[in-house]
Amino acid sequence: MRKGATGGALIFTLTRKEAEDMAKVLSAHRDFSGVAYHYHGGLPEDEKLRIEEAWRNGSIRCLCATTAMIHGVDHPNLRYVAFWSLPTSIQTLHQGFGRAGRDGKLSCCDLFYNFDD
Repeated sequence: MRKGATGGALIFTLTRKEAEDMAKVLSAHRDFSGVAYHYHGGLPEDEKLRIEEAWRNGSIRCLCATTAMIHGVDHPNLRYVAFWSLPTSIQTLHQGFGRAGRDGKLSCCDLFYNFDD
């Protein structure tokens, strides 16, 4: 997340392992204070529901998720969306970035990639 940003952050990854690894790295960072979690289809249903609720109520500040989550996101104060690598289509990118700032407030989006992508 950008310095000084408030609200939730959503970082999309292509794989489950990337989501898990990203959440570990961010949780260790002082700005996130252990409140970055991973979310993907491989989690047990009860854990997914617990994470979804905690993210909606603000207990989880940052969620690292596979792009399969894009269509179910309607977070009221999502301020930051990032793709950790190139998404599989321009529509996926559009859908993901369209999740930020739905309440009309200023939000940021980033796309990270390397030339091997």
